[in-house]
Amino acid sequence: MFLLNKNPEIIDVPWKLAIIDDCLPIDIANHLRDNFPKGGHEKLKDFYQLNGPQNMHDHIFKSFFEENWFRRQEINDRAHDILNIEYRDSEITRWNYTYFPAGNPNNMIRDWHTDLMDKRVQFILYLGYNSNHITFEAGDSNRSHFKMPFVHNRLIFWHATKDSWHRFFYCETDRYTVNLTSQTARASTNYLGLENYVTQ
Repeated sequence: MFLLNKNPEIIDVPWKLAIIDDCLPIDIANHLRDNFPKGGHEKLKDFYQLNGPQNMHDHIFKSFFEENWFRRQEINDRAHDILNIEYRDSEITRWNYTYFPAGNPNNMIRDWHTDLMDKRVQFILYLGYNSNHITFEAGDSNRSHFKMPFVHNRLIFWHATKDSWHRFFYCETDRYTVNLTSQTARASTNYLGLENYVTQ
C-alpha cells in the first residue's frame, strides 16, 4: 500500500512532474474508490473535502493511511530526491480525501494557479474511472504544456514553485483524490494535531 513503491515517470512540462501508474495494488485502489468517504464533507465550491484519516473502521482504509503516515518522512525525502529539491525545510502535514461529483469535463474545478509558497511538494492519488477527458493540465499561466486524462490509481507529485502553473477539470464520472502535502512549519494551512492522530 506504500505510495512510492515504484520509480516514477518524469515529465518536463516545462517543470518537473512525477507520475506513478498502478500506484497501489488494484484491489486496494478499487476498494478505496468504491468505499470513498462522501458524507460530512466540508463543501468547497462544487466539491467536498475531508481532512485527515477517514473510514478507519475499514481495515483497508486504516492500513493504507497508517502505512503511508508512519512512513511520511520517507515519502517526503524520496520526493525531494526525485524532484531534485535541495532544501529540506518541510514535512507532510496534510492528508485530504476529496470527492468531486460528476460534471461537465469542459468545466474547470480551478483555473491556472500556483500553490502557496509555504508548500513544497504536492501529491495527488487519483481514484475513479479511466477517461479520455483531461483532468489536469500543467504549463505556464496561460498555456498548457502537458495534458493528463483521468487515470485510476495514478499518483502524481511535483515541486510547488512560483513557476509550477496548473489547473484542474471535472470528469464525466465521480472523481476522487487522496492528497498529501509537504509544507514548511510556518504554513497557515498545516493541520495541527494530525501528526498525533496515530502513534506507533
